Amino acid sequence: MIRRLPGFLLLMGLAGTAAAQTANPPPPSSPFRYDDDPKPVAGAPTDDFYAKIKFIPLTDDSYLSFGADLRERVEASNVGLLGFRNLGSETYDLHRLLVYADLQLGSDVRVFGQLGNHDEAGRRPGALPTDVDRLDLQQAFVDLSHAIGEGRATLRVGRAEMSYDDGAIIGLRDGPNVRQVWDGVRASYVTNGWKWDAFAVQPVSVLRGVFDDRGLPGQTLEGVHVSGTLSDALGLDAFWYHNRNPSVALLGAAGAERTDTFGVRIRERAGPFDGSVGVIGQSGTAAGGRDVRAFSLHGDAGWVFANAPWSPHLTLRADVLSGGPATKNRVSTFNALYPNVAYSTEATIEAPANLIQVGTVLRASPTAKLNLQYTLEGLWRYSVRDAFYAPPLLPLVVPDGRNDRFTGIEQQLSGSWRANPFVTVGAALVRFSAGDFVKRGGGHDETFAMLSAALRL
Repeated sequence: MIRRLPGFLLLMGLAGTAAAQTANPPPPSSPFRYDDDPKPVAGAPTDDFYAKIKFIPLTDDSYLSFGADLRERVEASNVGLLGFRNLGSETYDLHRLLVYADLQLGSDVRVFGQLGNHDEAGRRPGALPTDVDRLDLQQAFVDLSHAIGEGRATLRVGRAEMSYDDGAIIGLRDGPNVRQVWDGVRASYVTNGWKWDAFAVQPVSVLRGVFDDRGLPGQTLEGVHVSGTLSDALGLDAFWYHNRNPSVALLGAAGAERTDTFGVRIRERAGPFDGSVGVIGQSGTAAGGRDVRAFSLHGDAGWVFANAPWSPHLTLRADVLSGGPATKNRVSTFNALYPNVAYSTEATIEAPANLIQVGTVLRASPTAKLNLQYTLEGLWRYSVRDAFYAPPLLPLVVPDGRNDRFTGIEQQLSGSWRANPFVTVGAALVRFSAGDFVKRGGGHDETFAMLSAALRL
């Protein structure tokens, strides 16, 4: 981060200038920049810096919008990946710069393009595959949309980000430096609180050079995802995904994978209570034609204490992800495909496979701009005859013939502070206390820290 400090401080200064001159700060938005709506700043004063770049009218119903994201993130740990990547301490910087242009032509045509620059400095023994991408198209797509009935249909063609169901199977991969993107086609229909998505896409590789990212050979993903409201208090997600991957390695087995993953999650929010339950099944073939029979279960329940100081929100949650030895004819290890690997902590140590995870999450907001969170989780292997996996699906600690399932306790204290409408500062401190099984396999306790500063224009 030090070598990029002058440029970073310059952009922070521009953000401060924009904040001082902006009468209408940007409304909260999703993590996807293509969801931004610049129209609310259309009537801002002519000296409003933010409005000048966010809404450039072309005709009565057409406009051009520009935006940028800069994230500088410093991570440090006493060991790398419980000591399996390296045994010494390390401190390294992850740099991400994204710049986009959004052209809206009337109500039915849209062209969106985003460039990305990603770099790393100091990681031992070297950069991860998702750390470095010098310059490439992060996103580039065309939307063709039209009103149909009471809703609106959209066909998206090109390269784009996507995420469903809190990233359980298809996630954004925002913690690692380069976010997950997809080449292909997605059709959507939104009506009366419901959204229907159907897609046929290919995950994009991360290569270090300039404009050299391509679809991963042989890997494809097709699917349908439906989400909506059943009532004022109940929501539903239901999906089916068909995945092809020419090379997947599990404990004791490797080979091509062709699977169907299908599931449903029901959410409830009523007064101070919120919760959800979900079940996912997985079938098909993998690792040399073996039949896949795997599953995942999720449950959480939360309560917000609105009248208490800082309005704390306490959640209890549990996940079960199947596992087991790959036999001659069967694979039982659940493969979460492209998940949000920072689901538990920013350290991204464990993968959602052969895992029982039970914990609690406490959130609090001392001020409107400051959010704090404490996470405590216990981890066990679902099957003692299968490994403890690390992302993406690496058998990190293999079975040693003993029957202890316990792999460790993971804690995280994290916070985010919105310094102004454009700048957010985040921090996290993680402690993974390894169980005897992990230590017998060569693992160590890990302490991980993260500090980030993000500019969003």
